[in-house]
Amino acid sequence: PKLVIWADSDRVPAVTQVANAWARSKGVTVQVVQKQSGPIRQEVSTVAVENAPDVIVGAHDWIGELSGNGSIIPLSPSAATKKQFPAYALNAFSYGTAIKKLYGAPVALENIGLVINSKLAKVPKTF
Repeated sequence: PKLVIWADSDRVPAVTQVANAWARSKGVTVQVVQKQSGPIRQEVSTVAVENAPDVIVGAHDWIGELSGNGSIIPLSPSAATKKQFPAYALNAFSYGTAIKKLYGAPVALENIGLVINSKLAKVPKTF
């Protein structure tokens, strides 16, 4: 079996490395296709089923549009897999009003930090 992944040009090397390692362990092959980030979102909505990717690497805020137009399907990872991610990260990849469904998982988590030289600046009480 062959798994097709669409990723933007900035992520292709990292996605290829991780995907190939996973594929070797599962006995499958992976093809990572380089796409521009914006067009991925549009192309996945219009691509013919036989040419559609198995995985796309994209922003979490695409989930509502892509699930609403039927371009993506929900995932059903095990509880053990879900525990590997903070709940807020999985919530960002979930969509639905009555029943929220999971459509993805983060490849990275970013946090904001504030570093202050307290000898030169007053430490703020709020951020």
